[in-house]
Amino acid sequence: MKKTYMDRLARWALWRLPREEAESVIADYQDIVNHPPGTEEELVRRLGKPQDVVGLLTDSRPYTVWLGVFILLSLCALAPCFSDDNSALWVHYFDFIAYILSVLGTLGVLVWFRRYGAKEQRMPRALPIVLTVLIAWCGGLILFNWLWMRDPIAYVQATEWLEPYIGNFTMVVTRVFRFGSIAAALAGVWGLVKARTGDRRWIAVYIMALSSVLLMIGSLLLMRTLASFGDGWYWPYLWQYIIIFLAGLIGTGAALR
Repeated sequence: MKKTYMDRLARWALWRLPREEAESVIADYQDIVNHPPGTEEELVRRLGKPQDVVGLLTDSRPYTVWLGVFILLSLCALAPCFSDDNSALWVHYFDFIAYILSVLGTLGVLVWFRRYGAKEQRMPRALPIVLTVLIAWCGGLILFNWLWMRDPIAYVQATEWLEPYIGNFTMVVTRVFRFGSIAAALAGVWGLVKARTGDRRWIAVYIMALSSVLLMIGSLLLMRTLASFGDGWYWPYLWQYIIIFLAGLIGTGAALR
């Protein structure tokens, strides 16, 4: 039961306090909890709830700054997920918006956590697995776009046989991209939380998740609004997706150092 109490207190301390201060508080309360030992109920009566204990030790200004950074970074990943296919802002200016969000999110998370985050001796075991999935997904998105962009008519004809089983294939893809972008954005927010409360290298998940969101929403808006095709029409779009992907890989490499 003591471990449960200390786990909760450690999570709250790492979330609310600067890293060095949080580690100092955790060490101090580890001694307090062990002398004398007691059940979780006794510890709560003697010391208070973990969130209340940490709340009394929290300096509101640094914590408010961190919450502002966390909200801004989270919005960079989440905002595109709720783009409107009929909005001129998203349809006509998505290229500009995507670059702004990519630069703001990637540089913001690198600067903040390189300064205030902590790097553990061993890389978290789950981190390479999550990154591999995100990188493979982003690569698959670019491959999918290249396949249908080369010959949109052949793409439609090649997927007609699926309609009796799943309905219109393009509509299924748009739903996958829409809900997939939300899942990727939430994975990115989860990466921010893990980076704050653990190893800062978890920001690599945020960076690749952000790239994944921008690729899916960019593909979705293009598929929903494109009306005409010409020779080589797709290269500007494809290069944009490749640049977003490469930026994500570069940011991920910087995050893991």
